[in-house]
Amino acid sequence: EGRRDGHPSSVEVSDEGTGRLFVTKGDANREPDAAPVYPSQVKGKVVLNIPKVGWAAIAVKSFFSGAWSFFSANPALTVLAIMSGAFIFYVFRSHKNRSVKRWRRKGLGGQKFIVPLSAVLIVMAITGFAYSHWSDAIYMSGTVKTGHRRTIIDSYKVLSPYDDDLIKKQLSADERTLQISSDNVFSSWYAWVGLKIHNTGTLPVKVKAPIYEFEPDNVKNSFEIETYFYGPYTYGWEIPKQVWAHAKAGAKVETLPVLPSDPPPIIDPCQHAIVWIKLHSVDNLGAVRISITITNELAVY
Repeated sequence: EGRRDGHPSSVEVSDEGTGRLFVTKGDANREPDAAPVYPSQVKGKVVLNIPKVGWAAIAVKSFFSGAWSFFSANPALTVLAIMSGAFIFYVFRSHKNRSVKRWRRKGLGGQKFIVPLSAVLIVMAITGFAYSHWSDAIYMSGTVKTGHRRTIIDSYKVLSPYDDDLIKKQLSADERTLQISSDNVFSSWYAWVGLKIHNTGTLPVKVKAPIYEFEPDNVKNSFEIETYFYGPYTYGWEIPKQVWAHAKAGAKVETLPVLPSDPPPIIDPCQHAIVWIKLHSVDNLGAVRISITITNELAVY
């Protein structure tokens, strides 16, 4: 279960190989929340409950704090305790220097009464405050922030020699899926799709080939797909112009791309990678819609 905006809610975890998303739903709501929760928005709470631990430490701490509280609130008893302690010290020191016979002759009955009474007063004043803590458990809580992996489509281009304007483009709300569609996909039709991928997570990731979905489903085998990777790039000026800046409408996209990375690059947090995809139709298909979703995996150096 989870909690969002102070209300109890249930949580479903969605992981399609592209990173985790948390879909929350309030217990009093019929539908899930519209906006998903990303790992970067999640704060973990760690609770450590160790029963019967730290007895000695608690006892020592309570010993001194209890004694201070008691003596501060009861000055008369404080004086009595000090006098009793001094008397006990005097009696035992005197007992050390006297013979047993002489100790018994001089008021042993009164000393037997005063010594235990003084000891009881001191012990009760101190241990009474500490005893209640000895059987308690230590409860510690705190928040932790964990690393997460997440990549987004920071920018995109769709280029075709037939007419770029006739190809509709739409980026999803989570910035991970680009959907393109054309009403006239014919044999030999092709388009170049460029994706600038940005690592917005806190862990290095390895860029993988995108996931493709076609509508209608039966046209998938009618496409030849080529994928090229470039990067990683920390700064925009590091990206070769022929890889991104010069790739635009009217350019000879047939020559793209050049000098791809092999294997796909690993991008650290805040770095970019460029992916160029060539979609080539071998049949007359008519209206087609293609969804391209970027994927990644945790990089292991």
